[in-house]
Amino acid sequence: MTFYNDTAAVGGAWVATQFHFQSWRGNLADGVAVAVNGLGDPPTAAGARLGTHDPPLLFTPWGREPCEFLVVRTGAYASTGAPTITAAADNITPDGYGNMNSTYVNSVAGQTYDCVSQYCDKVDSSAVEDPSQFGGSLTNFDHVECATIAIRGAPTVDVTVNDLTSQADHNSIRSHVLNGAVFPTSTEADDYCDEVIARYKDDAPIIRIGYTANKDTAHRNEAHGLRLGHKITLEADNNAGMGINGDYIIESIRHRWSNGATLWTVSYELAEA
Repeated sequence: MTFYNDTAAVGGAWVATQFHFQSWRGNLADGVAVAVNGLGDPPTAAGARLGTHDPPLLFTPWGREPCEFLVVRTGAYASTGAPTITAAADNITPDGYGNMNSTYVNSVAGQTYDCVSQYCDKVDSSAVEDPSQFGGSLTNFDHVECATIAIRGAPTVDVTVNDLTSQADHNSIRSHVLNGAVFPTSTEADDYCDEVIARYKDDAPIIRIGYTANKDTAHRNEAHGLRLGHKITLEADNNAGMGINGDYIIESIRHRWSNGATLWTVSYELAEA
């Protein structure tokens, strides 16, 4: 029996992609999740030829945990013309994905037997993965399928970072717990903790400023628009003579109405950005 022959019309090209993960969590039932969609055959073959195919939405059954996400796109059977395929590059992957790989087989039996397989990946923590569309071109294939795959990573671990010097200087331990956050790797979690400590380990001056919000339209718009966490530029080194000119983060906001609610004043507490 001849299983495959790519030298005549009765044969055809083929491409297979194998993913090998040495360390992952669970088994096929609770460690891998797959969503597939596709275009092909009437009446959707025309859409497939145009390249209008998005990776499908995927809900991970285990919730939000670190995962290896793969997006795979395949195409086959070019009946209307030669396929157009943009070379693999990370600037045409769905947002956040990279390491793109593409294999195109130009069948010697004719273009109707051409096929292609493309994939890219990322490490992330998400309970709902909704990849954006591929860029570039993948046209003239009558049949196209896209798959979104999640491979469950290792169990989550808690990461704690301390600054003993700061604790000794202030004779106290002030903790910050980021509840509910999951990072793809412990290294990224360490980096986040280091950023928090770098920002708060030393004493930082708090500046309080205020103004009359209903003085005019411009002041009123600022009072309506500014929120906690917004970054503003404070300049008070001219007539004010305070020597301040820089960016600050709004740490608190206070609104006060007086004089029979005819005077509206706003004050901010600011920390250096």
